[in-house]
Amino acid sequence: MNILEITPDELQPLLEKGSVCLVDVREPWEVEMCSIEPSLKIPLGQLPDRASELAETLPLIFYCHHGVRSLKAVQILASADIPAKSLKGGIGLWSEVIDPTCPKY
Repeated sequence: MNILEITPDELQPLLEKGSVCLVDVREPWEVEMCSIEPSLKIPLGQLPDRASELAETLPLIFYCHHGVRSLKAVQILASADIPAKSLKGGIGLWSEVIDPTCPKY
């Protein structure tokens, strides 16, 4: 297991408790199809300029379609010494494991 990642099964109870800040780094057209709530919507390209919007008191978890962009987001924040994790498999795996009503694309 990659220490920079969290699985859908690990994330679900944390979301239910409200104990993480979930950030969707996909593009707006992707967010319109489905999303994991509650989450902030900050496309990856805007992350450096919008990092001030991120919760400072909660662990940060990023997600995208399959996990590539969210790992990039983790790297961006790591360069600023801000710890974060990526949702393994992104919303694609989430839709398989947790929420089958979320359409695949």
